Amino acid sequence: MSLPSSLITSGFEKHAQKLSNLPHSETARRFYELMSGAVMWEDEKPNIPFSELGWFRAALAYRSSILLGEPRTEFEDIWNALKRIAPDWPGFRLERRTPSDELVAYLNEQRKGLKRSLKRLEAAADGSWKPLFGEKKSQ
Repeated sequence: MSLPSSLITSGFEKHAQKLSNLPHSETARRFYELMSGAVMWEDEKPNIPFSELGWFRAALAYRSSILLGEPRTEFEDIWNALKRIAPDWPGFRLERRTPSDELVAYLNEQRKGLKRSLKRLEAAADGSWKPLFGEKKSQ
């Protein structure tokens, strides 16, 4: 297996094992994890150091790419390594990794909202921002 060296740390296996110890919660809410551009549930994130977030976010991105039917194969080896190391991670639950109309719609809506927000930030940065819904442009 050839894992992206820039994402794999010397502590990868040690920290990846923590994912299997996370209990699944029936009430965990999903949210859009901005840095990976992926859907994530509250019960999926282990307590790992910041330096380990690269491979974790790559796994989230890979799962969301599968949900969207556009596999990001550059992260597939990380996904497969995590399945081997932490097979009981809540993120591997079938309903979280199987494409559904609901999850696809959620991801697409979150991405559209992000694009709108980024366009507003760009407009604010270059001075072309126009107020929405009666907002006053600050001087």
